[in-house]
Amino acid sequence: MALKTIYRHFHTAWKDTPHGPLSDVQLAKIALNCGRDEIAAIHFGLKLFRSELAGCPDWDFDMKYQLWGSIDTFERLLKQIEQVQP
Repeated sequence: MALKTIYRHFHTAWKDTPHGPLSDVQLAKIALNCGRDEIAAIHFGLKLFRSELAGCPDWDFDMKYQLWGSIDTFERLLKQIEQVQP
């Protein structure tokens, strides 16, 4: 459920930036709405992305690019959460 909440926030933010990574400002707005459950879901998502990356064939550059982008976004979101929450 918490991961769906994060994706809902991402979807809303991507309406403003449909063709690129989310900015730090956009991630900071999402971070304000993240609680304990969302933080746990982000860590779960990172493990999932890394697992998928480990099993991704070497020739599938598109999938690797998407997975690395997701990992980067989730890691940046965690940094924003650390900054906005005590």
